[in-house]
Amino acid sequence: MSSAERSADDVPAIVIGSDINGLGVVRSLAREGVPVWLVDRDRSNPSMRTRYGTKLTFESLSGDGLLRSLLDLRGQFATRPVLFLTQEHSVETVSQYRARIAEAYRISMPDDDVMRRMMDKATFQALAEEHGFPVPRSVHLAGPQDLGKLDQLAFPCVLKPTVKTPSYEQGFKKAYKVEGMGEARDILMRVADAAEMIAQEWIEGGDDHIFFSLQYRNASPRAVASFTGQKLRSWPPSTGGTASCIPAPDHHSELSALTDAFFSKTGMIGLCSMEYKQDARTGRFLMIEPTVGRTDFQEEIGTLNGVNIPLAAYCGEIGKAFPVSPAQNSSAWSVSDIDRWSSEMQGQPRAFPAALRRYDALWRIDDPAPWCYSVLERVKTRLAA
Repeated sequence: MSSAERSADDVPAIVIGSDINGLGVVRSLAREGVPVWLVDRDRSNPSMRTRYGTKLTFESLSGDGLLRSLLDLRGQFATRPVLFLTQEHSVETVSQYRARIAEAYRISMPDDDVMRRMMDKATFQALAEEHGFPVPRSVHLAGPQDLGKLDQLAFPCVLKPTVKTPSYEQGFKKAYKVEGMGEARDILMRVADAAEMIAQEWIEGGDDHIFFSLQYRNASPRAVASFTGQKLRSWPPSTGGTASCIPAPDHHSELSALTDAFFSKTGMIGLCSMEYKQDARTGRFLMIEPTVGRTDFQEEIGTLNGVNIPLAAYCGEIGKAFPVSPAQNSSAWSVSDIDRWSSEMQGQPRAFPAALRRYDALWRIDDPAPWCYSVLERVKTRLAA
């Protein structure tokens, strides 16, 4: 399907949330001729400086504020736009109000019950165990009173919120690696009023043992588009989000099939992904957590390697065939600042495979403004300190 054919349909794509995730989605769509609108609360966000798309501001990217703004925006278009979400709280809102939003926008999601089970780490764990999929041993900790459940696990463990609440995100790390009961008790006491937690047994291996399968799915058993990647470094190291990643063609067949099997069994449709960690001792892949209803932070790595998953989602939602082609496996992706911090903290050289061309999440020679404005913001911050 050519860019001219897509433009002729004139179906807009609305991307909720800029930041690095949204910027990658906008670039993936706009460069293929899709008319894009990028929405954020803050127009000064560096990603809102991209040359691509029309920029809009909403009062909120979640809750009633998001619902009202989406319904008001719908009146500007002759046809239902395709809706892309990049943040978890936006997904929760759209899933909750899906009946109203589905009348105004095109977005595929399973039933709200499926979404809730996928987005809660404790119920995801139970779902995976129920269907026999490989996951690390875990226990649900509703609060400090459940500390004794950790006797069922071997340390070290990783503690994570079952659901990311605003109060948790404002005051705590994405995850904590703990070496013993004392550390676990301290963290549970600190987060008791902010979130319930799940404890997972630590899987041996560094950041480069973390893999992911990015997908767009319709009702068929196999994904319309699927890309497998491998992290090089995380920030913070070991427990944080992606700082840099590369394609993982040697593991694509195994991980895409495993991801297909899980999402098919559980009825997942739309945008989704699964994160895995490969046990350094056994080579076995274990499911860590899914992302559902939205694009992943590093979604653009697929596009840079020939698997444009946002475009596959757009085509699927407007009823057009998506031309599947083999991955090119030629490019690495990184967020330069946090990737450098990660390598320095771990005492590692900031190395990438020599055969891969490295792309920065913000900097592009044909779209330099997001990077330039991010540098300007850092300079302002330092001068104000």
